[in-house]
Amino acid sequence: MDVARALLLQAGLMGAGALAFYALGRQLFDARVGLLSALIAALFVPLAAFGSALYAEALFVTLIALALAALDRALAGGRWTWALAAGAALGLATLTRAVGLFLIPAAALWLFWCGRAAPWGHGGARAAALLLGAALVIAPWTARNYAAHGRLILVDTNGGISMWYGAVRSPEEKDARDRELFAVPNLADRQSLALRWTLERAAENPAEFIGRARFKIASLYLLQTRSYAAGDVISVGPAGEPVVQNAGELPLGLTLLADAQYILIMLLGIAGVCFAPDLRRALPTLLWVAVATGLAALTIGHPRLRLPIVVVFVPFCAYALLRLWGAWRLRRGRQADGVGGPPLRRGWRMYAAAGGCALFILLIGSTRYVTWLAGERHALAARWAVAAGDPGRARALLEQARDTDPQNALRWIALAELMRAQGSYAEADALYGAAIEREGRSLYARGMRALLAAPLGRPETARAELAAIDDYWRAGNDLYRWAWEAAVGAPPAAVIPGAPESLGHYDGFAPATFDLPAGRWTLGDGRVRLAPTCGEVALALRGPAGRAGDIGVDGGPGRRRGGLRGPGKPLGGGRGGGRGSGQRERRG
Repeated sequence: MDVARALLLQAGLMGAGALAFYALGRQLFDARVGLLSALIAALFVPLAAFGSALYAEALFVTLIALALAALDRALAGGRWTWALAAGAALGLATLTRAVGLFLIPAAALWLFWCGRAAPWGHGGARAAALLLGAALVIAPWTARNYAAHGRLILVDTNGGISMWYGAVRSPEEKDARDRELFAVPNLADRQSLALRWTLERAAENPAEFIGRARFKIASLYLLQTRSYAAGDVISVGPAGEPVVQNAGELPLGLTLLADAQYILIMLLGIAGVCFAPDLRRALPTLLWVAVATGLAALTIGHPRLRLPIVVVFVPFCAYALLRLWGAWRLRRGRQADGVGGPPLRRGWRMYAAAGGCALFILLIGSTRYVTWLAGERHALAARWAVAAGDPGRARALLEQARDTDPQNALRWIALAELMRAQGSYAEADALYGAAIEREGRSLYARGMRALLAAPLGRPETARAELAAIDDYWRAGNDLYRWAWEAAVGAPPAAVIPGAPESLGHYDGFAPATFDLPAGRWTLGDGRVRLAPTCGEVALALRGPAGRAGDIGVDGGPGRRRGGLRGPGKPLGGGRGGGRGSGQRERRG
């Protein structure tokens, strides 16, 4: 798969997706709301971030916006073909992410209900058209599933497994049940088993099941900044810094901006729904929010899953902004020049808006931000001290930040970074270890310990940390590329891709596979870093017979092309003198 082209296509989809928000805003309100909706969508950081990662949300949110626009057109008295188009868009959205399936019957029921006072058959015809549009899109995939698995699988088999994962009580239970679950060869039977376990768990302790659902809803809506506040930042960003595990892997500054946008969209969107001119036309949006939130409560409340919920509030946020703009102009004695709607005065709409906003604030609030901000004040001053060339003061400030917020793994990582920069590798290793005690999934801390193992002469540490990473994350080239830039010390005499002691000195390789007891397959282009030498350099390659590849040495006399002579047989790919510090291989 050409990832670069796939990402380019996805970025184009996200750009075109702004037009879908224009269509939705214009359909619900007017052209001004549509234009502002498109602008908000284009500037919303999480939407842009999803364009840089291969997630289904990029296409899904666009299809949901188009489906809601077509559904509103059908509700507003449009031809039955608009209901058919809404069903087709919902069907495409469902094939993108199965959660869309549950909106289809809800939307059909709402079309039928709203058309009950119209001439006979009006509402029923539109509801039937919506269901037909969805069926025409989904049915071929369902038929394919039946042919492949011999079971009726409407869309996918992930839902039951996700529900079970939302009910497990410990990693040990998950691992034990996973072995039993994935031993079932048929995907439909596997989902049925997971659903049965989930229902048994709910019947066993309903109060616990409901309580977990409540926490999953809170997790769904919490701010991404909370990961920094709690210290459960477990991924590594493109620039090599610890970042939130999310699409786009946003550093702290962009995370703060994204959360500020998220809060404004939700608060203004809630107000916009409450003051919408026709509440019946806002109900499909609320139906979608209820469906998506309910499914997250039953499965896994990951914040990534809230993006399709947040974006449907964008047109209502734009409407609220224009209403406020008009009210401000009116107070200044000018022409309102806003959009129409109910008066902005005290009444049930005002109370509903205040209640909805208060509920949202309760969902995202946390006392952890207080402790984090207290420690962040010292951490920020420490960064200034480092920039000013005062490592002693920086250390004192980072220790203050750690003591203020001792359970936050990021405080220990920041102190470890300072020690590593000063060459105190043993102290840095101990601090990274303390960070891992507080957040065992930290890819950054474990990766740094693996890199420091070579200069410290602790190969067992490198093996243990890479095994832990592989167990949780599955080590792959994202890790290898980061380690290449963060490598500490010179490479070993023999660089073997995938070997813990060689980490940081190979890049462009796939994760471990069963067919290679040692080494890794390249991802098209691979490179290894060699220690400077005036002697011979040997390169052992493995691949299909006749496969040609280009081999070159950075700073050397050029590239050499050669082939492999035996299937699956390691051969000396090249031998000769070289002074370069890097060597490339290409697996064509």
